[in-house]
Amino acid sequence: GDDVAMTNRSWRFSGHDLAKRFGWRTVRLINDFEAVALSLPHLRADDTRPLGGGTADPEGPRVVFGPGTGLGVAALMPAARGGSAVPTEGGHVSFGPASADEEPVFARLRESLGYVSSEAILSGPGLARLHRALHGSATETLGPADITAFAHTGDAACVATVKLFVRLFGRFAGDLALLFRATGGVYAGGGVARRIDEFLDAPEFRTAFEAHPPYEGLLREIPTSLITLDEPGLVGCAALARSLAHTPA
Repeated sequence: GDDVAMTNRSWRFSGHDLAKRFGWRTVRLINDFEAVALSLPHLRADDTRPLGGGTADPEGPRVVFGPGTGLGVAALMPAARGGSAVPTEGGHVSFGPASADEEPVFARLRESLGYVSSEAILSGPGLARLHRALHGSATETLGPADITAFAHTGDAACVATVKLFVRLFGRFAGDLALLFRATGGVYAGGGVARRIDEFLDAPEFRTAFEAHPPYEGLLREIPTSLITLDEPGLVGCAALARSLAHTPA
């Protein structure tokens, strides 16, 4: 609606108030990852890079997701004028273990959180939670930026955390690919993904992405990519503004 309350920020605002303050006739409020989804047809070749194999169907649905303060998810469905974006609350779906070594980690997460959502793990704060669940309360002073920085220096505990994060990240990407049958590709964005980009290049990401029986074959053909552009959402907003400007009143 017109009134917006941010999930992970204490911000609240309305389109009506913004229009009144700045003297605008029209204000369009969109979800941040809806904007990123709208950017996909307009990204240049050097704005993304592949994470593994697969070949995109240019007419297929595309999905974009990314960890930051939360976990954003949106899809771009084939349509005229660049596609139709579908905003979601996919970051709030439940998430759980899929292998024996993940069981104790998720048990500790449930003890501290109760309900374990995807964004409770696959986000900046989630990376710190995962580190504590994996290594104990002695790591409580480490924030997400510390963990990624130490992982890049080869710190064993932080490397183990980031590798597990990448495995869960890949599994969630595969879940999204199946939910939307995203033959046009799955795109990862957000600051956290870019800070662990070299770990996403490792086999763990694509292995977890494809490991969804009985549809490994379908997922093997779907490409995954990392968005390297700083603010793709602004590209999507510009594309939407251009489309609205050319839409008859």
